[in-house]
Amino acid sequence: MRSCLRRYLTLSLRAKRDFALTFAQPIVYLVLFGPLFVSTMQTQGITQTVAYSLYVTGLSIQMAMTVGAFVGLTIILEYRLGILERLWSTPMRGRTMMAGRITRDVILMLIPILLIFLIGLALGTIPTALGLVTYLLTVLGTGATFAGVSYAVALRTKNEGALSAIFNIVLLPVLLLSGIMLPLSFAPQWIATLARANPLWYLVQGARDQFTEQGMATVTPWSWAVALVMSCLAFAWAAHEFDRRQ
Repeated sequence: MRSCLRRYLTLSLRAKRDFALTFAQPIVYLVLFGPLFVSTMQTQGITQTVAYSLYVTGLSIQMAMTVGAFVGLTIILEYRLGILERLWSTPMRGRTMMAGRITRDVILMLIPILLIFLIGLALGTIPTALGLVTYLLTVLGTGATFAGVSYAVALRTKNEGALSAIFNIVLLPVLLLSGIMLPLSFAPQWIATLARANPLWYLVQGARDQFTEQGMATVTPWSWAVALVMSCLAFAWAAHEFDRRQ
């Protein structure tokens, strides 16, 4: 696993353009969509500090999702270049391969997430130490889940168009039903009820519960526990798909 992680991390850091975009994307979201979300929340009597804390925590989940959802494109490229065929001819197991890749992805996700968190601190969103740990585990667990599913779907389809189409269809409803983009308090009751069946809703609420107007964290262990279970299942699926193709 260590050699896989080193190799994939080195290749990612060499892609300077993509690395720069990793920093730019959360700033664009904060500048363009942050004020819209905050002004919407203020109509419900929520203060600017609390509104920004809700937005930056939700944005962290969204960034982890979108980054993780499309990492499978890299493994499809490796398949087309014949790299996977060489890996399949070695004794390497899927769990070793996926552990290295997903760990690399989580490390790279940590960069924009920490940037978002630091901006949130500047805006007054201050959690306790326990809240920070719960928040990071929840967000990174979400990213690892989507990365694992992305690799599994990529190995199953081996087609960039199919992978992109599947996630483009899935991501928008999942995002809308999570309360990241707009508060579900504005939604009809049937949509709010439907959102309770969306696992991402619990992750978003768990991350947001770590921040209140006073900057104190509430203990919501179920959020990171849900993220951990989901990421383990996604990892197992991706590893199985890799081994199945050997």
